[in-house]
Amino acid sequence: MALLALVFAAAPLSAQLPQASATALGMGYNTTASTRGFAAIANNPAGLGVDDSPGFSLAVPALAVQGGLGPVTLADLAEWEGRLVPASVKDEWLERVRESGGQSGPVLAGATPVALSVGSFGFQLSTQAGGEANLAPDLVELMLYGNAGRTGSAQDFDLEGSSLDGFILTTAAVA
Repeated sequence: MALLALVFAAAPLSAQLPQASATALGMGYNTTASTRGFAAIANNPAGLGVDDSPGFSLAVPALAVQGGLGPVTLADLAEWEGRLVPASVKDEWLERVRESGGQSGPVLAGATPVALSVGSFGFQLSTQAGGEANLAPDLVELMLYGNAGRTGSAQDFDLEGSSLDGFILTTAAVA
């Protein structure tokens, strides 16, 4: 009997949900205690049952993207947008990459086409995609200078350590 009770015992389910609330995004996701309505589904479902929660809330489709790149950052690249990057700048970027052992960066994107709450019931449908790129210094040189490399003469490139990992998932959450 105890084994049967263990098999049918209630167990919490967990998943990753992107935030559908512009307020939560604007506050760096620091709204866990104050979240109400549809925003509570991703942040803190207990917020759906609080007395001052709205009777009904509906989110417009939301998209959030975050990422990073280093040691050559997106700001470094943006500085040269639409212009030819001089060899001296490429050399400086490549030196930074070699000193760091490579160029890497994560990216995460979340889309919520619908999130709603009615009383203490909440529903959210979301998709997340993300990944991480790790580029060996020789691969960065190949990207900056082409197959002739920095020296202008053909050479072998060691791409070991380069990788691209990614994922995509969709979650329907009921709270």
